[in-house]
Amino acid sequence: MSAPKSKHETKKTTNIVTATGNITAAQILRHLQKLHAGATPPWVFYSEVKSGPSWGQRTPWGARNQDLYIMDAVAIKKSWSNPCIEGYEVKVSRSDFLRDKKWQNYQAYCHKFYFVCPPNIITLDDLPSPEHGDVGLLYYSPEHDTLFTKRRAMYRKIDMRSKEVVGMLLYLTYYRAEESS
Repeated sequence: MSAPKSKHETKKTTNIVTATGNITAAQILRHLQKLHAGATPPWVFYSEVKSGPSWGQRTPWGARNQDLYIMDAVAIKKSWSNPCIEGYEVKVSRSDFLRDKKWQNYQAYCHKFYFVCPPNIITLDDLPSPEHGDVGLLYYSPEHDTLFTKRRAMYRKIDMRSKEVVGMLLYLTYYRAEESS
């Protein structure tokens, strides 16, 4: 089952060359979507998720949005009593990872945050130690055509009523609801 095509689908097409061929961010996103598609309880999955309205537009609380972030993917567990928002940042080159200075900000929007990449683009040594960070790492294996966990992200309690979370959820509700069915 391939990821739904939409105007919000990732435009990343950076490739890395491995012994098995090229790996794209879109290919990894399709596997993330599959990972959540069969889960129980059910999850909704979105790629290219904005943190709120576009830059410069007014937020629901009246301020101008000057800190627009776009996570590569977000999965939300459908649960009233125990919701979980997982954020994903896909990297297909080491240089992309090293240039990215915004990923720490994404953690305010999710209970768990993961980097997802082909093996060895990001190593455990590149991430904050578990004592000082809660970032997870998933590898996409082209040889096995699957994702595997290198390090689980720790669950963090977030304020579901914070401006960050509410802004992201309103964005998904206003602009992306038709994709979650």
